[in-house]
Amino acid sequence: MNFSRYHRQLLLPDFDESAQTKLKESTVLVVGAGGLACSLLQYLVASGIGNITIIDGDKVELSNLHRQVLYDENDLLNYKAEVAKRKLEKQNSEVKILGICEYFSKVNGFELVRNHDLVVDTTDNLETKYLINDICYLYKKPLIFGAIFQYEGQVSTFHYPNKDGVSYNYRDIFPEIPNDGEISNCSESGVLAPIVGIISMIQASEVINCITKINFPLAGKLYVFSLRNYLSATYNIAKNNSVFLPNQEQDIYNEEYVLKCSNFEYKEIKTKEDFDKIISLESTCLIDVRNLEELPRLKNKNLIEKNSTEIENIDISDFKNIIVVCQSGIRSKKVIEKLTKKFPLKKYYNIYNGIKTIYE
Repeated sequence: MNFSRYHRQLLLPDFDESAQTKLKESTVLVVGAGGLACSLLQYLVASGIGNITIIDGDKVELSNLHRQVLYDENDLLNYKAEVAKRKLEKQNSEVKILGICEYFSKVNGFELVRNHDLVVDTTDNLETKYLINDICYLYKKPLIFGAIFQYEGQVSTFHYPNKDGVSYNYRDIFPEIPNDGEISNCSESGVLAPIVGIISMIQASEVINCITKINFPLAGKLYVFSLRNYLSATYNIAKNNSVFLPNQEQDIYNEEYVLKCSNFEYKEIKTKEDFDKIISLESTCLIDVRNLEELPRLKNKNLIEKNSTEIENIDISDFKNIIVVCQSGIRSKKVIEKLTKKFPLKKYYNIYNGIKTIYE
């Protein structure tokens, strides 16, 4: 390792060559390669984290570029994990980077968490956040949590003992996966790009703190920052002893990591094959409620393109089967709920996990 590369770091009080060596020898799993990960990864690589694994099954889209600053227009429709690996390797050749073009799941999550010193959650998918938390709890791996919403962001470090020796987890704050109509992500509610960078850099600092122990991380605390008024607050997390906590892998396999259904009926389409069967039925329409800049665009003779905020003006009285698609599968559920109230006798289908399920 060339210590001269990290000379400015080594000038810091309490940060010496042994601290830099700890970074070099560490293994960090970053779940997600979107907005938070783009800035976070650049700082982790620059700081000298020795081994980084990036897992994300998503591809770069035009609407990502305003906040996912690691990517450019030449990267569109390429896997984020592959693009991130290629670019980050040029930033620091001393860092070993593995890019996995898959979504974090029960299939791959156990082995990935076991084989890393700590995990960073940069996802915007609630089901995945709960799964990451529970696997990290099982293996007692520190988890650097980050979340953003519009102008605000949150950071905490879970499964790491605070100064009293008590560890906290994501479920202490959010005990259960919420109803599917109660949440939204940045593709629905929007996000101001700088908040992504601010929160991701705090996450990067937490990674370094956990590995080197030069500063104490946000263990047992939730840090919140808002760009609305530039105010921040740090809240103590209360221990919740009544939440689900796994004792073995099978407990996690048995747990359902899905948003709770609202009180309206619909079926989930989870494969391209199922979509092809249903879309071929007579009197079936496909409603795309994404914004026009979200790619790829779909083509179908009975395709209706409506922004999710304009759905009140839609007329589907001539159709029996209604398929609704959005980017992630969240907006589409809310649209189905609205349509059910106006057209209660239709058969509704939501495309699970959004456009990627039927396009690839």
